[in-house]
Amino acid sequence: MLMFEHALESIKNETGQLLIPFESLKLTEDRLEKIFIKTAKKLQNKRPIRDVIFTVASPDGIKIDNALTVLALKYKIYEKWDRVVAPVERSKWWFDPATRTLRTLFAAPFNVVYLREYKMGYYLIQDTPAYCVDGEDEIEFFIKGDFKKGTLKIKKGNSIAEEISRAGNIVNIGGTLGTGTIDLANNFKVTLTLTDTTAGDIITEFYNKRIAIQDLDENDLAFHMWFTVDVLKSIGSLKYQATLSPETGLPFSLQSDTLLDRARQLEDELKEYLVKKAHWWNFGF
Repeated sequence: MLMFEHALESIKNETGQLLIPFESLKLTEDRLEKIFIKTAKKLQNKRPIRDVIFTVASPDGIKIDNALTVLALKYKIYEKWDRVVAPVERSKWWFDPATRTLRTLFAAPFNVVYLREYKMGYYLIQDTPAYCVDGEDEIEFFIKGDFKKGTLKIKKGNSIAEEISRAGNIVNIGGTLGTGTIDLANNFKVTLTLTDTTAGDIITEFYNKRIAIQDLDENDLAFHMWFTVDVLKSIGSLKYQATLSPETGLPFSLQSDTLLDRARQLEDELKEYLVKKAHWWNFGF
């Protein structure tokens, strides 16, 4: 799963290489999240997900909500059978991408091979970021990203710690596991004083605050490159210039030409990468 925070790190790394303090860009997370979604929609048109569903299609039509296009239909006698009898002739079915409706000349159960959009939304994120040895009473670790208020649970065995309150970027947590804080401005660092000092895995679970893409890996190179291009173009289009960082007081030069040149360079690399990886799903229906 690719979370918003993973993509944000790629932007920070890129601006760091350009010697530009990320905080000086004045980009809000709301704006970056919109660019994140925009990038995902562009990538899914270039590299959609190939999927198969079992359904009963008919002349009346059946809507496939997330379908971009249908590649093939195959007869199937019964849903739990793996054996596919034969492909359906192309002249006997058609798909309308505008309404995402599949129609066939006759009603029958089919395997529908299609290309679909990415699944994006808010999911239960689970991780095991740390392990406690027996007798350990303090621990520090990082959670994967920002979380919806009231959804975070930090567990070890039957003990648990949850969000109690917030003050700025600090989240106070407590419970039978112990008490501590989460620093939202420091990569979601958790500092926890343990009441339960038995050995065991620390397990975190929460619902992500910012949107995530279920179908992409957190290290997806094509997405990170495209997202970086879109963000740099967005910044460059502002024709923004500065010579001093108000946050750090350190001199730096931020010119739209610098950002747009780097965006164009990355865009060329991205096009070459996509050509090498593209269209593998069009074979072997």
